[in-house]
Amino acid sequence: MAKGMTRHHPIPAAALVAAFALSTACTYGHSSSPLSPTTPGGSNSPTPMTGLWATQTASLPSPSSCGNLMWSISNQTSTTISGTFTADCPGGVSVSGNASGQFIDSQHVPITVTGTATGVSGIASCPFTINANGVIQDSNTLQVTYTGTTCVGPLQGTQTLRRATASTPPPPTPPPPAPPPPANILPASQVTFVNNPPDIASWAVTAKITFVQFRSDALIVDFDRRTGDNAWPDLPFDPGGSLSGGGIQYTLGLCFNLNGWYCSAAIQFWQGRELEAGAAPSSIPQTWYYDSRWAPMNGYLPAQGETVGIFVVHGNVRNLHDGSQLLAHERSEIVLVPFDRGNGTSYTFSQGRLLKR
Repeated sequence: MAKGMTRHHPIPAAALVAAFALSTACTYGHSSSPLSPTTPGGSNSPTPMTGLWATQTASLPSPSSCGNLMWSISNQTSTTISGTFTADCPGGVSVSGNASGQFIDSQHVPITVTGTATGVSGIASCPFTINANGVIQDSNTLQVTYTGTTCVGPLQGTQTLRRATASTPPPPTPPPPAPPPPANILPASQVTFVNNPPDIASWAVTAKITFVQFRSDALIVDFDRRTGDNAWPDLPFDPGGSLSGGGIQYTLGLCFNLNGWYCSAAIQFWQGRELEAGAAPSSIPQTWYYDSRWAPMNGYLPAQGETVGIFVVHGNVRNLHDGSQLLAHERSEIVLVPFDRGNGTSYTFSQGRLLKR
């Protein structure tokens, strides 16, 4: 404590305040040069300094300084900065107040800190004022050198404050997009079903087309649930009916792109029925979609090489506009192939994907 000071002034808190002023940015108390603010926007324009500046690690105050300095700069103009500060000082003293500075150039800023120290034994509070010179080392680092005399005696020293930078978390990784369907698969959600239950698109895909051939006498279509241990069983011809009058294993259908995709399963097969029942490709307007029940598909014959869709549905869906009573709601994917009017072109698939022509 300086000679001549009364005992009610030995407040280490003031020292803490001085240290905080130092951390806030600059001891300028002993400078005799007048302030010369920079021109906004010039090459010497001050660094933007708003934000929270603090010592980087928790520190205990020394006999002539304080620790845990924090300066929250909330206001800045082209020539000044200001904000509030806090610090911890020896003897359990806390300080708080205001710190303001004025730029000399883009790197140097003198700062004045004023406030009160509380927690001093026997004294309610102790006012203080400290000057400091600050040097901006980079956009987030401020070094301050301070000197002054407070109610706790002379203070001096150098401290470094760093601005807290918000760590912006990276945006969450979006889930990978669903893989697009293979080029030879027509999404059922993109078609209109004609003379069939309208919700066929939502039915489970439990079968895969394995072979297609456009013979002159028949459109041959085979799939993996037609025969074998995993074959689709016959279902009653009518929803809610019985097999006593015979059943249908599946219904074969085609899709045409008529300013939008239209599909209809129309040819009924029971277990053991010959694949040649698909009829000649060239006869489709007469044997498949021959009246207005299948509009706009009725009477249409695709051109040679025109892309068409082929699919099968479990059970009978021909002339059925409500499939809620069916015992199964299963279908294959819709495979896309070039139409052949009867030249024998064939296509082989694996897991519904076209392997070869």
